[in-house]
Amino acid sequence: MLWCREVYDDPMSGHFVNSQGRVVNDTAVGDRSSIDFSIVDPGFNSADFAIVRTDPVTFSHMDREGRIGSEARVGRFGYGVRIGFLDGRYRIESADGVPLSAALYDDVVSSPPGTCVAVLENGKWGFVDRLARMLIQPQFDRVQLKYAGDGDVGGLFGWRVESGGQVGIMDREGTIVVPIHHEAVGAIGSGMIAVRDEGRWGVVAEGGAWVLAPAYDEVMLAGTNSVWVKQGKWGMRSVGGDELLPPAFDDVDRLHRFDEVGRAYWKTQKGRLYGIVSSQGSILVPADYRSVSYRGGGVAILELGSGDSFVDLSTGTVLVPVDSGRLRYWPELRRQSIVITRNSKDGLLDFKTGKYLLPAEHDSIGGWHGMVCVRKGEHLALFTVAGESVLGWDTFTTELPPDREPLVNGVGKVVCAGKAGLINEKGLIVLACLYQDVGSLSEGLVPAKQEGLWGYVSLADEWIIPPRYEQAEAFHGGYAAVRQDGKVGLINRSGRVKVPFQYADAGYVLNGRFPVAREQDGKLLWGIADIKSRVILPLEYDCVEWIDLAPDTTRYHGKPGWMEF
Repeated sequence: MLWCREVYDDPMSGHFVNSQGRVVNDTAVGDRSSIDFSIVDPGFNSADFAIVRTDPVTFSHMDREGRIGSEARVGRFGYGVRIGFLDGRYRIESADGVPLSAALYDDVVSSPPGTCVAVLENGKWGFVDRLARMLIQPQFDRVQLKYAGDGDVGGLFGWRVESGGQVGIMDREGTIVVPIHHEAVGAIGSGMIAVRDEGRWGVVAEGGAWVLAPAYDEVMLAGTNSVWVKQGKWGMRSVGGDELLPPAFDDVDRLHRFDEVGRAYWKTQKGRLYGIVSSQGSILVPADYRSVSYRGGGVAILELGSGDSFVDLSTGTVLVPVDSGRLRYWPELRRQSIVITRNSKDGLLDFKTGKYLLPAEHDSIGGWHGMVCVRKGEHLALFTVAGESVLGWDTFTTELPPDREPLVNGVGKVVCAGKAGLINEKGLIVLACLYQDVGSLSEGLVPAKQEGLWGYVSLADEWIIPPRYEQAEAFHGGYAAVRQDGKVGLINRSGRVKVPFQYADAGYVLNGRFPVAREQDGKLLWGIADIKSRVILPLEYDCVEWIDLAPDTTRYHGKPGWMEF
């Protein structure tokens, strides 16, 4: 559905419009972002209901037929569970607003799918399933969602539950996995949970059995089978209690979560110097460096006062470059090379030897579709990550497609010696740089500009439609929009005019229809026409959203006044 406003700057003028163009709710309602910018606007994306504002301070549920139901309270919108507010109490409802049970609660805390729902009754918390069936009778003083995230990739684990000042852990389905007799619970991961008893921290397994007895100032889960423990200083122990690293570090911090074989990497600190250890207790880099930073792809940069070194975390090999300087690395370099900046100039070093592949005499070096793009002055060149030339300096290239934007139909605009052509993702020029400007390749033709006018060329550099237009868009569905004498019409691939030059602007053709605009009082008004010039949607709208050239993308023609869900 679309969430649309009748008046762009009036948040209380909202309607839902379904895929058939039908307005779902007859009475305009408001969105939520004007109350709290962190709350998303209305949508049916989590269940078969939306939450809307029925007045400036009241939220309500709305079903897919536009019917306003029970009141919804801020902070109780959660996770696809419909929580109605009635006479100061809460109830759990079906998607269409039918109470799932007669019970009314003092409070309800929802949770992601697959997790039970917490309910408060007479000052005690219990749990029901997502159909409001009682799982655990109200008995807890406090409950809180608990996430894994120290030893494992983060995600919801279950609930922290408290009773009589003692805490434990319950999983998503309602099973107590850590008995409720601890002072505090900490991180969860790899089947382990940090807990505190009598002021000391230890680690238990799911089920409550001790992995490490509570004897430490602090603990952190280091990996799948290891734990950081602090007794004045930080050291590392295995889950069996064996010492992997003696307590020698002032601080430790995660550097990289897990590599392909399940190892985590940690930054260690001694005084003001840093090093790296693995979660298996191996010292990869002694704490001798001013800083260490992870750069992706299993590579970390090590900073000394005189310059940087780098380490391959998979092998623990530290490499010192032939020259001192600042180093940069990104995963697309694939452990083939690394960039050095020396005296404000960039070079490229071999990853294994530290020797120069490209001298440090360039203004910048960055990534480009798995290669490196090198700039010297206004000119650009492309090299493989091993330093081999792909697009040489002799092309006098000054413009390339942006690296982070996808190429349209596999190619993008390149400018060499002041002329435009097309280049593919391998760095090969597929349309010679012969033109004042070029557009996007589509259906075998490229819009090209010559002597101030646009036409269409093939990738063989042959003019298929001679340059005679003021503007030319890419072909789509066998048609292209072109401008002549200030007006836009459509031509086919042979250059024959199929829609007369009569519009102020136009978009791409889809199933014989396309967006068109007329100008009124200096403003473009948009609608939809077909290739026989029949109006399908009146030209009276500020914006039409329509297909774009890249697959599965759309383009706004005009200024939108809606949000999509």
